[in-house]
Amino acid sequence: SEAWSEPVAIVEGLAVYARGEGEPLLLVPYPHAHTICPMIDGELARLLASAGRRVISFDAPGAYRSTRPAVGDLAEMLACAEEALAALLGPAEARGPVDAAGH
Repeated sequence: SEAWSEPVAIVEGLAVYARGEGEPLLLVPYPHAHTICPMIDGELARLLASAGRRVISFDAPGAYRSTRPAVGDLAEMLACAEEALAALLGPAEARGPVDAAGH
């Protein structure tokens, strides 16, 4: 089995990842359907990175390398997405439009 990627940052227990170069694209994890490895290690992340995008993703709370406890609601996932973007893009760029992909 292939080893999981290492997070680029850990933000208060939230594991944040990046893959590729180019315009940023947020790949939102869907833990109910992606149970083999972190989203950043899946085929969709590889495909998006090979298309010239800098794929940014995170492990949902309680999953893989994220150690913060999970709440399990949409508000939590949106907050995590904002945290991941702010950690890798900076707060000002993260407030602007960023393409996203997910379920």
